Amino acid sequence: MHTGKHSTIQNPRSTVVLHPHADSLMPVSYNDLECGHFNDKDGEVCSSIRHYLIQHFLEDHTLEKLSRYFGINPNKLMYLFRKAFNKSVFEYLAELRMEFAKRLLQKGNMRVVDVARAIGYKNPNHFSTAFKRRFGVSPTAIK
Repeated sequence: MHTGKHSTIQNPRSTVVLHPHADSLMPVSYNDLECGHFNDKDGEVCSSIRHYLIQHFLEDHTLEKLSRYFGINPNKLMYLFRKAFNKSVFEYLAELRMEFAKRLLQKGNMRVVDVARAIGYKNPNHFSTAFKRRFGVSPTAIK
């Protein structure tokens, strides 16, 4: 993502221009994956899913699209992911997005409504409620 120039986040709801070092905001500190209890192939798939989601967490995902992309049955994908992370793919994506939103807010140069839209919320009030549930403080308290 780092190219030395401004990057953008684009989705059907908004376009957000990010600082050139926005890659440092990416939530890449998720080391909670334990693929050691899988066979080699399942462990590799599990790691690949995690990596893919971290790289594409702002995109819209469906279980069907992900299972097609990784060439495995949707039920197996759900099972492997839950076994590795103790949460669903969509719970994990929500965590990644919220962590990213928190980092954007900490930078202080984006409005709450713009951060909400950047991570896929149509309604900033819904974002604020989810943010407060996740972090125990409102988004404006982070800014």
